[in-house]
Amino acid sequence: MTLFELRAAVVIIAGSAFGLCACGNGKITLSDAGATAGATSGTTTSSSSGGTSSGQGSSGAGSSSGHVSTSGGSSSGTVSCGSSTCINEVCNPANHQCVQCLSSNDCSLAAGPLCDLTTNTCVQCLTSTDCPFDSPGCLQGNCGVCGVSTDCPANDICDQGACGCLGTSGCGGDAPVCVDAGAEEADGGFVGSCGCNSTTDCSGGTICDLASYVSGACVAPCTSAAGACIASTGLPYCDATSGLCAQCVIDAQCVDAGLGTSCVSDGCVSCTTNQQCAALDAGTPYCVSQCVQCVTAAQCPVSSPGCNSGSFTCGSCLLDSDCPDGGTCANSGQCS
Repeated sequence: MTLFELRAAVVIIAGSAFGLCACGNGKITLSDAGATAGATSGTTTSSSSGGTSSGQGSSGAGSSSGHVSTSGGSSSGTVSCGSSTCINEVCNPANHQCVQCLSSNDCSLAAGPLCDLTTNTCVQCLTSTDCPFDSPGCLQGNCGVCGVSTDCPANDICDQGACGCLGTSGCGGDAPVCVDAGAEEADGGFVGSCGCNSTTDCSGGTICDLASYVSGACVAPCTSAAGACIASTGLPYCDATSGLCAQCVIDAQCVDAGLGTSCVSDGCVSCTTNQQCAALDAGTPYCVSQCVQCVTAAQCPVSSPGCNSGSFTCGSCLLDSDCPDGGTCANSGQCS
């Protein structure tokens, strides 16, 4: 045994007796009841985010005894978040966790423009005042829904999860009037919806869009910069006549998009006349934007009574009016 090997053996024995501590600075220390002393065994460790390392030097085996963290990390091995660890998020200094937002400046319109500081998430709304009148109510960060009437704008009530109006006082902004207020609904209620009936209800150069909104909404015309059409909405083209964004303005746009053969006021359709459908000889000779089997019960054979007003197919029904000769539509969906 050489003198060098003898010294190395002594170091190893001493390490077993007192306990070697591999530290993140590339050194090994000896510890005994809190006392430490430097040693030069040749074993080194390197510091990395939350990791552990072990190596073998020329004088024997060594390993790190604890977790290592970067600046701001904890001794448990959990790496505190920082600009390099939070991807598309921000670091919450209160708990060192990556979160979606700490302020509304961290949010985008797509994710939600406002930051809910109780959950540190981006949301559409914090209160009903953050929502447009065409989508009234705020519940759990989402516009257009409600749990109770206090989730709705002033003077509106929550009716089956949606805010409804009893009069124009509950409306405003892009939906200035109460549409169908007082009209009895299927559930027996008399709640209306904020919207518009025509452009005369709108102000500030806006027009009433009854095509894209159930109850109408006042929007900037697409002929203006503020009303520019966006392809991702499915209405990429500007109809200069109506001032509204549309699915198409010419037939070729429907064909190119694979949405039909003709462009009408409601968008792309596969047919405009019964003759077009009959010429296909596909058993669907009638046109209702697309070629279908039937439109009325009289167009169906006796062996397959009824024309379903939902699917436009023979042999079933949704309503009594789908059945021939005053027949009734049974619960089974068959005419009797």
